[in-house]
Amino acid sequence: MSFPTLATGLVIIVVAAARPFFAFLWRTLHPFFSPLRDVVSPPCPSFIWGHTRYIDQNILTIHDRNVKKYGRIVNYKGHFNVS
Repeated sequence: MSFPTLATGLVIIVVAAARPFFAFLWRTLHPFFSPLRDVVSPPCPSFIWGHTRYIDQNILTIHDRNVKKYGRIVNYKGHFNVS
């Protein structure tokens, strides 16, 4: 195996190993630096389920009530309170 082929193979392995690491960092740290963290949100009923079970009941009534109370932009949390 020649040196350029070996170097290319090593670069591919390093990039393939680094990509999941940076994807994990992005998913973990992004909510803390996102501008959406400052958007108002109704109190979250559950840390694990967020607003998902709350919204599933009757989305139109709940959303209309939240728009009247919090304004046109409302932040609903997903699982584990992630925006």
